[in-house]
Amino acid sequence: MFLHPVPPRPETAQLLVIVSDGRGLFLEGKERVMAAVRAARSANVFIMFVALDNPNSRDSILDIKVPIFKGPGELPEIRSYMEEFPFPFYVILRDSIRQMEVERSGRSLNRAMA
Repeated sequence: MFLHPVPPRPETAQLLVIVSDGRGLFLEGKERVMAAVRAARSANVFIMFVALDNPNSRDSILDIKVPIFKGPGELPEIRSYMEEFPFPFYVILRDSIRQMEVERSGRSLNRAMA
């Protein structure tokens, strides 16, 4: 059927890792952020968002609520911030500082016992 088969070209993707507390993403407008995420994905950039969160804080990223305005004269709908989160691939690290301290103290203990 094909006289000269074209060998498949391996697609190379870039990896972009964003480390943040995840707050204030929409300060420049939700559509602008969503457009940037779409542009990165169409440019073959895989985005992984790492949200650093403190579960002991009263404003954990999982507890934040945002108003969604539908139209003039309508009351806004209140949704979870994470329902509106623009990055499809994300990880929430909670209490990572304590985990690092435990790991570091465990290494010190192992060296002391050796």
